[in-house]
Amino acid sequence: MTTSAITSMTNITFTSTNSSFTSTQRAAQLTAAGITGNYIATFAPNIMFISNDAFRVQAKLLYITIPDTIVFIGDAAFEGCDYLHQVYISPTSNLTILGASAFQSCRSLSSFFIPNSLRFIENYAFHFCWMLSSVTYGDNPGIKYIGAYAFYRTVANLLKIHIPASVVSIGEYSFVNAATTEGANRLSSVTFAAGSRLRSICNAAFGYNYTNPEYGARYLNNTVFPNTIRYMGDGGSPLQNTHELVSSKYLIVPASLEFLSWAFFFTNNNNSKTNIENIYLPPSINNSPGPRIHNGYMIRGTIGAEFLSSNAGSLIYLDSSFSSYTGVLIGITNYPFPSSGRARSYYKSLPYSINASGGYITTLNISTSNVL
Repeated sequence: MTTSAITSMTNITFTSTNSSFTSTQRAAQLTAAGITGNYIATFAPNIMFISNDAFRVQAKLLYITIPDTIVFIGDAAFEGCDYLHQVYISPTSNLTILGASAFQSCRSLSSFFIPNSLRFIENYAFHFCWMLSSVTYGDNPGIKYIGAYAFYRTVANLLKIHIPASVVSIGEYSFVNAATTEGANRLSSVTFAAGSRLRSICNAAFGYNYTNPEYGARYLNNTVFPNTIRYMGDGGSPLQNTHELVSSKYLIVPASLEFLSWAFFFTNNNNSKTNIENIYLPPSINNSPGPRIHNGYMIRGTIGAEFLSSNAGSLIYLDSSFSSYTGVLIGITNYPFPSSGRARSYYKSLPYSINASGGYITTLNISTSNVL
């Protein structure tokens, strides 16, 4: 978006006789104030809820101040506000929920502050905010859920993402592009706060499937996932077509992960390959049933196609039970494991003793001569 349409601005404080503010109230108060041009909005302190569609497609809304009293911004409340440049939210805000599509298609919005009080970013909240380049947090973030498509089509300029320790789930297609309009996906860094409680990263959160591999986070590099994750890619492709255009020394898969999903590290791009020198799978991800000291049981061999197309000379570190695993046949196409170009390096097996009645591990023979 350009700023050519911005010439002057009028301040208006919206009021309400109750705790909610609606689109009907907005239209009436703009008319009563005689405002037909660009305006800056704030709200009376008794307002707690900005209702669904309250400011939807208000092209002349340029700046917003969200008072500390507001706890809820409804679905599509500010969707399509093309010239909305800034949303001011204070560190002492009580905002708890950003509704679905709350700021979708606000294509001039370049930054957003997430206060400690916020718990939920619902689906599509910032979808197509293509100028967004900075997301910052308070000093003690409490956000728990990042919804599906929450930052979909924002990662042409949003190059770095930090996931606070409070986040439990990241929804599908959260950080991918899906068109060439806004430019290539240039996301290069995803970091996770110490003490992370993250449990689930859903289908294609950072990757994208074979139809448009360029939409995945191909610049992503040197990613370390927290050791609390149990599920990555419930429908597959969590890192498909990522880590391609910048060389990474490593990718570490946490021991808490329960299985490798379909197309976990699949590469469809004929001109590129997974560009990671060393991938570390924990010993808990293996290809044989039996007692485990971690949550993982076996690779999802019934589906397969976990890896494909890595740079020659790269390594994958994995359990020795994969010595005979070659991938599975899907229709008439064999998807090899780990992939063409990637050699295997096995962890050494550890002898263990099992409680006869309970079936759990009682001792592991760890010594200087018998280690992972």
